[in-house]
Amino acid sequence: MSNLDLFLHGAGILDSAFVQLPSEAPVKQVIVAAVGQGVRQPASSDALAVFLEESDQPLALGSTLSEVGINSGSHLHVGTCTRVMVTVNYNNKDEQQQFPGAATIERVTRWAVGPEGFKIPPTDRIDWVLQICDSSTQPHGDTHVGSLVQGETCKACFDLVPKVRVQGYEQWIR
Repeated sequence: MSNLDLFLHGAGILDSAFVQLPSEAPVKQVIVAAVGQGVRQPASSDALAVFLEESDQPLALGSTLSEVGINSGSHLHVGTCTRVMVTVNYNNKDEQQQFPGAATIERVTRWAVGPEGFKIPPTDRIDWVLQICDSSTQPHGDTHVGSLVQGETCKACFDLVPKVRVQGYEQWIR
């Protein structure tokens, strides 16, 4: 039995948390590890589910990590939201779209600047980032949108803002 290096995401963990679990551990053990790393626990711990990054289908809690195809280096999301209603504000307009809680901010940004969002010209799309509403926090592209939900509402709000460039150097503001 080998150990898997896993990256956990969820509400309460802004970036990701690194854990090691045996490949034959049940998926439910991921929830225990995530709560130990700071994932917010709802009133009923049974409400937490485990998702593979970019998936909206929860993994079977009784299966082992190897049985559900988890490999070392996998990114897993632990949360209550199968889908998150994302609102993005730009130029006095807002667009809404549902995403899996395990979707990355990079994916949400591609939607927001693309043809289904605000239709930013393709040559300018790289110059825009998402910033959490009413804050100056710009989450990294690999952050899971479900990590940023407001309470147990399964909603997240962002402003589409220009990337800060200092003398031609891209700088991410945190």
